[in-house]
Amino acid sequence: MNTLETNLDTCNDHLLLIGGDFNTVINHSLDKLNGRNDTNIRTSDKVNEIIETFELCDVFSLLNPEL
Repeated sequence: MNTLETNLDTCNDHLLLIGGDFNTVINHSLDKLNGRNDTNIRTSDKVNEIIETFELCDVFSLLNPEL
């Protein structure tokens, strides 16, 4: 994740679209219906930290708040 943060830090005034498989969920209550709730907590926390720090959003969740 450090490389991602370093690259994001250099893109201050650009429109960004980030895609990929981070093998985690952003919101456990919405994104995880079955299984353990404590899976990949550190990764999930780090992704949420990056979202907050760089003022990003999950476009799918923004456009589909009920799903």
